[in-house]
Amino acid sequence: MIVACGGATGTRDPIRSVDEISNDYRGRLHELYANGAREIVWPKCDEPTRPPDAPCGYVADELLSPAYVDRFRSTVCNEPVDAPVSDACFERFERRFLGRISERYPRASADNTVKQCAELALDCSRLALLDIAALAAHNAAVRARVSAEADALVAEHREELVKRGRQVATIDQARERDAAAWSAVAAGFAAFSRGALEGMSAAPQDTSSEFSPPAARRCSSDLACGVGNVCVKAELQFDGVCARAVDRNGIPTYPAPRGNLGPGGRGQCSFDTDCPVGFSCLKNGALTGNCVK
Repeated sequence: MIVACGGATGTRDPIRSVDEISNDYRGRLHELYANGAREIVWPKCDEPTRPPDAPCGYVADELLSPAYVDRFRSTVCNEPVDAPVSDACFERFERRFLGRISERYPRASADNTVKQCAELALDCSRLALLDIAALAAHNAAVRARVSAEADALVAEHREELVKRGRQVATIDQARERDAAAWSAVAAGFAAFSRGALEGMSAAPQDTSSEFSPPAARRCSSDLACGVGNVCVKAELQFDGVCARAVDRNGIPTYPAPRGNLGPGGRGQCSFDTDCPVGFSCLKNGALTGNCVK
């Protein structure tokens, strides 16, 4: 098998651009804030910045209205509306009021509501003031959750940009190594003519015998060779032989096939010292040759 130095694979980098990454996170942040705004309970329904589908108004606006109280007393408690409210009816009304508060402000825990009562200096034994404290506790919990999730998104965005930077640096380093390996090739891979191949096949196998080539496949371009092989030609020769492409460490590479139907150009090397360690420069009478092992 003939082994020749190879180069870059020509595959596309599966790495998103900085703009793509940032736009993705901006969209996710926008969605997070929009959902949070729809979860906030707005004290008034005519707030100009309130999303149309966001809940609004205090529970007390409805349940403490005279019309609602009278209807509750007459239909639920079965007592006249012009008489004093009985303790039993008040207890039933209080349970309904607290149930509606729990429904309207799902993120307002009892502890946080009591905390809001203290911070706002509200007498929460009065249902209307308890309503205000519960709304404040709910909205504070929504804002805290949105803020925490936004901070996590920002940190994730930063981490992805750092990861991308490392990936790009790794690819750039690999490209630089490939460019250095290919810089000696100049006009591309050169190789051996049919006579060179015959001479190599008949050569003594006292060195690199494990790489001694069998009859090689002739070609006019890389398209005639299999995956991972290149068509190497002697200078000014239109046809050559298929050779396995490897890097300077002897590791196989898989370059994209070239439609190199023209004559071979200048070879990779003039002396053995031009080749990586373990390779030798085989010229077969030409001024330049190719690094093989």
